[in-house]
Amino acid sequence: MSEPRYVIRTPRIDMAQLGRGMAALPTVLRQLGYSSLRPGQDEVVKCIMSGRDVLGILPTSLGKTACFIVPTLALKMRTLVFSPLISLMRDQEQSALRKGVRAGSITSHNPAMAAEYLKQWLRGDLELLFIAPERLRRDDFLEVMRKMPPDMVVLDEAHCLIGDHMVATEFGPRRMEDFYLSDQAGH
Repeated sequence: MSEPRYVIRTPRIDMAQLGRGMAALPTVLRQLGYSSLRPGQDEVVKCIMSGRDVLGILPTSLGKTACFIVPTLALKMRTLVFSPLISLMRDQEQSALRKGVRAGSITSHNPAMAAEYLKQWLRGDLELLFIAPERLRRDDFLEVMRKMPPDMVVLDEAHCLIGDHMVATEFGPRRMEDFYLSDQAGH
């Protein structure tokens, strides 16, 4: 009998992790310049901090980026953010850097920085790494992710990914099998 190809995560709540995240929340909100989370953000952040997988569908300008940055910082995670929009990645990276978040982005516009950001990821020097979905075609990227899997993976602007059929091509079963590393790596 062959090994299972996919791991299905069972819904669970990690109360200890949620407690750590909630304890760090006031400090993180101050660092980011927020007085509080908005309705919608708070539910998503609490679900993530409790260890649950989340699909967050929120209105434009509600601050979806906070939904993954806050738990990343509160739980000292390393988060990989897939986005098809280079200008959005740049804006998110620059905003995060201004707020003291260790972030980088790998796009077709900064190929010289790709190797440096991957080295920083391996050293644990990045909290957030924004990348385009086509990075899943790169063996060097996949190798780095095998060595140091992210704690959280975010698909930002998923409607663009679906609209461009990138979910089928970039996040299809074969690539997701290659990329789904956290359970295999014991994370």
